[in-house]
Amino acid sequence: MTPKELAARWRADADLLEQYDSPLAAVCRRHATELDGALRSEADEALDLATAAAESGYSTRHLRHLVAAGTLPNLGRKHAPRVRRGDLPKIRQKAGGAFDAASVAADVLRIRGSR
Repeated sequence: MTPKELAARWRADADLLEQYDSPLAAVCRRHATELDGALRSEADEALDLATAAAESGYSTRHLRHLVAAGTLPNLGRKHAPRVRRGDLPKIRQKAGGAFDAASVAADVLRIRGSR
């Protein structure tokens, strides 16, 4: 279950509990809201290219190219770029952890097509 799915589940639990006038409904709703806030905060974090490369699976060179092309917004300075974690492209893997070249090719075509 993803964190977003968990927040949605807690909201559904809150809706159910509200039908029974349970004070626990407010607790479920508050937890879902706090989780959403934490996810937004994490997605908004500005990363240097080395960290962004480690998280995305793409090289710092490729990410630098995306920043220079304007595909990835630069939150830093010209010679010290930073990118928003939530904007990072991710290299997808097939089930079992194998590298998925078709997905990477689709990402490259999508990025180039957005120019």
